Amino acid sequence: SNLFLRNASSGSSTLIRTPAVFGALNYEFTDKINLSLEGRYQEDEKDQGRTVTGASVKKTFTNFMPRAILQYEPNRSTNLYLTYAQGNRPGGFNTAVFALSEDEKQQLADQVGGSEYVDEEELENFEFGWKQRLLNDRLSFDLAAYYMKWKNQQTRVQAMLYNPAHPNSDPATGLRTVELNVAAGMTDLWGIELTADALVGDYGKVGMTFNWAASEFQDFFCVFPQRFTGGTDCAGNSTARYPEFSGSAYASYRRPVSDEWTGFIRGEVMYFGEAFTDESNLAWTPDYTTTALRLGTETDTFRVEVWVKNLFDSYFYV
Repeated sequence: SNLFLRNASSGSSTLIRTPAVFGALNYEFTDKINLSLEGRYQEDEKDQGRTVTGASVKKTFTNFMPRAILQYEPNRSTNLYLTYAQGNRPGGFNTAVFALSEDEKQQLADQVGGSEYVDEEELENFEFGWKQRLLNDRLSFDLAAYYMKWKNQQTRVQAMLYNPAHPNSDPATGLRTVELNVAAGMTDLWGIELTADALVGDYGKVGMTFNWAASEFQDFFCVFPQRFTGGTDCAGNSTARYPEFSGSAYASYRRPVSDEWTGFIRGEVMYFGEAFTDESNLAWTPDYTTTALRLGTETDTFRVEVWVKNLFDSYFYV
């Protein structure tokens, strides 16, 4: 596949070409136990043209991503599975580094391991799942527990370069600060996801979701807390802008009101837990709850409804 991206503010453009090969093998041990093995080899060819100095900003990032799924279905209502998978996020460029001298590039490599290129991010995922239907399919739930290892996490870092001849260097010290992206972070993530639905009578339905998502930086450099704590090591902190706990609950009622029209009403309550504002974990947004309501009627051709997303005017940060 080919993708062309253009940055409207800078005028720069990037051509991305991604040839890939995919293969899969499926083996049934018994009529209840099945193993699927999959693999994808991918090349991300990124071409950002040339810098103002004429340097070519082009590189091919290669990756092989396997996936294995072991399923056990003891009956038509139960599905248990174990999954192992790898994923990636293609690498990129530090375009400003192309214009540096060889000595300055070596300083970057010695200080933060940075260069003109940013390596790919990699994600390893282990998951156990249980899908179940009960009471003649009137009740169902999906439960999944996972553990992920996020490697080569891309993060923004700072380095001090010594070059007294550079116009932006401090006249007294010959130093200047530069920022660049490096793939040096590593994060562990784990959690539980639950979804359940149940039919109530002939026309009603209720359901809920629950998410527990925990995380911890094993190795992460972040510049946010430096002005407050004097340090840039965020190891031990949690990822930002996503809560550890979240969930929802809904109830709906749907029934025919004539030969052609069906009426419906649905109410839903959504909970979004406390979340850190950035990787420093020095500030956070409080948890909040919102309520949504829909009321309407429809046919096979037409649908008319009224709805409100925040029924009780809850205040929250976005």
